[in-house]
Amino acid sequence: MFIGGETAQPDSETTALIEAIVKEQVIEMILQALNLANRRGIKTVSIVDIAFQMRHNCSRIARLKNFLYWKDIRKNAKDSDDRATDEVIPFGDGDQKESGQGYPSKSQPRRFNHTARIAFPWEDPFLYSEQPPEMIEDEVGQEEGRQEMLIQLALADYRTSNMTKDEYAYWSDCRQASFTFRKAKRFRRWVGLDRLVESKVSDDVIDVLGFLISEIIKTLTKEAISVKEANDRAEVKDRAAAMEEVARKRQDTEPCGLFSRPHVDTAPVSSKHIQEAYRRLQVIPKKYTCMRLGASAPRASLRLI
Repeated sequence: MFIGGETAQPDSETTALIEAIVKEQVIEMILQALNLANRRGIKTVSIVDIAFQMRHNCSRIARLKNFLYWKDIRKNAKDSDDRATDEVIPFGDGDQKESGQGYPSKSQPRRFNHTARIAFPWEDPFLYSEQPPEMIEDEVGQEEGRQEMLIQLALADYRTSNMTKDEYAYWSDCRQASFTFRKAKRFRRWVGLDRLVESKVSDDVIDVLGFLISEIIKTLTKEAISVKEANDRAEVKDRAAAMEEVARKRQDTEPCGLFSRPHVDTAPVSSKHIQEAYRRLQVIPKKYTCMRLGASAPRASLRLI
């Protein structure tokens, strides 16, 4: 929530409500992914089944690809380092005579693993037999996600520009907070994966679920902040006369200058703001219903945030 824009510390009731919403969303996501896997004749859940449910959210798919891309890079780098450690030639062997040092000779260059561009089965690269070179990026499909990532980086830079050392340390801890990182066993028990899925879910799927949980919390927090700001503006209009009287009394008792800091109420987001934000996020957008000509389509039990 702190990374999503909330500056105050929420109470336990708000965090418990968010935890319940996240658990409900994750269970629905796993059930839908299991249904998709069964349609394909597979008993286990894969990353494709999870990502297919949010295929219309281009920016989130772009961020998910970026997450998987760097995850693959770290994995390949670790494997390369392990192989390089196993292939170290000690001083005094034949390669030392050829190269003059205790390293492999130049005739045996070090090989790096190549990380391919990530694409999902419903995207354009799977529709054609001929594939373009992997160095060419899909600028059109990635532009929306790239712009949103730049906006988030700019907002994070603005928020951290005037932070102290302790505040930035807390910010870093919040950015690294996760439901699944080094907590896979507890996460499985919390969601109840053993009861939902018969086969074992891979660690990669758990990592993707952890990434999507952070996306859900950020989206829910941003919507709750907008609800709180709208409510505050409405209350300010209703209490305009009372605030003028309070300000007049404050001027008589406290010094007021041109650059005096305003008295701002920094109340945290409460549970009622979270409930209203969740209600708004469950409403189906008009772009999905405008071509039905008033006909009511079957409503899903739960809409993924």
